[in-house]
This record gives sequence, C-alpha cells and structure tokens, in this order.
Amino acid sequence: MSKRKNLNDVIHGDRAQVRGNQKNTKTFGSSKPDYDYGSSSYKSTGSSYVRCYEKHPPLKLPGTDLVIYGGSCSSPVVLDADVYIGFDSGMRFSERSWPWKKGTEVFFKITDMRAPDKPEEFKKLIAWTRKQLESGMKVHCGCIGGHGRTGTFLAALVSEFGEKDAISYVRQHYCQKAVESSEQVKFLMAHFGISSSKPTKESYTSVTGGLSSSSSKRTKVFYPLPNEGSIWG
Repeated sequence: MSKRKNLNDVIHGDRAQVRGNQKNTKTFGSSKPDYDYGSSSYKSTGSSYVRCYEKHPPLKLPGTDLVIYGGSCSSPVVLDADVYIGFDSGMRFSERSWPWKKGTEVFFKITDMRAPDKPEEFKKLIAWTRKQLESGMKVHCGCIGGHGRTGTFLAALVSEFGEKDAISYVRQHYCQKAVESSEQVKFLMAHFGISSSKPTKESYTSVTGGLSSSSSKRTKVFYPLPNEGSIWG
C-alpha cells in the first residue's frame, strides 16, 4: 500500500516539509534523470516522494554552453555548487557564507508568489550571476519549490542572453511550473521586456497570496514560518 499524503502535502504541494531538518545527501548525478513533468509534484517511489525540484534539469542558457541549476534553497539537490542564491527565508547556510571560506552564498529575499520589490538591485543580481557563470562558476538558485521566484530569476537571466520569450523557454527547458503568479509575469514584462505568458497558478492573487475563485469570495492560505537556524531569520 502506498504511503498516504498528509494534509500539508495536499494543501501546500511542493511547500510541504521542505523546511524540515532532514539532511539531503543526494548529488546531481551524471546520468540524465527521468523528468516526468506531467506528474504531480510528489511522485511515489516506494515509501518516499520525489519532489518536483529534485527532478529539475540544469537550464542551458540560450546560445551558450553555460548551465544553471534551480530548485530549493533550503534543501538543494546540487551540493557542489560554487555559488548558492536563495530567495526564501528558509535558506540554509553553510561555512561558505563566511567571507574567508571558498564559495559564495547570497540571500536575496522575495516574498512567496510575489515579484522582487527592488527591481534595480534584482537586475544587478542578474548581471552578477551572469559574470559568475561566464567565469566558470557552478551556480544553484532556489526558493521553496524552485518554481515561482526561482523561475522568475531564471527567466530574467535567460532574457539577458537574447531570448525574448524567456518564460516559455524556462518552462520548456527547466520546468513547466516556472513563474507562478501574474505579478511575476508582469514584473518580467515591465523590467526585462519579456513576452507575456499565463501564470502557472492562475488561482493565486498577486496581492494577498491567497486563493481566489470566480466569485467575490477569497480564501487566504497561510504558510508556516521558516525554521530557526537561518542567519537571516
């Protein structure tokens, strides 16, 4: 009998359990995984589930041999990156965050389901990331599930390499769930000249972060606070 999902899994999908304290011992294998994007976020493999971000392929940037990895900043699958960029307060920090240690960890907070509130600083992050990649650094970026905020970042980065339809490009080559809210789509259009695309979670409002329906009623969804342990709280 397969393991039943608990209520948090049903309600929150990729957001459930990702802030747990379990140690992630997986590495990004050399063989190509089976990227079954048509399946649900959780895939039964005996007694455990495989989260969608664990199946994300590295995103190859247009017209280059450069790749960037995306997923969870609290439980990254890639453990040997030179640079880790996190957008959620649940980001886990290692000794890399100490300036005297090799490697870099950058926290750029963006509220879940929202767009960056400092567009000019976000553009600087994009430009800085491009330089890291072009200098040969292995880069991993992530939020909770690796879709909304991470997808927004990846689409902005892709646009810097000349791809105007950057959202579609990221969805095709990284994950079809990327760029979740209408606010994120509008942000990319306004600040990066990216072509419009439908958000992958159209039921979410861009103001409250809650669920909305065709009626005037609105139900808010409250996510758990990040675990203690992040130096950014």
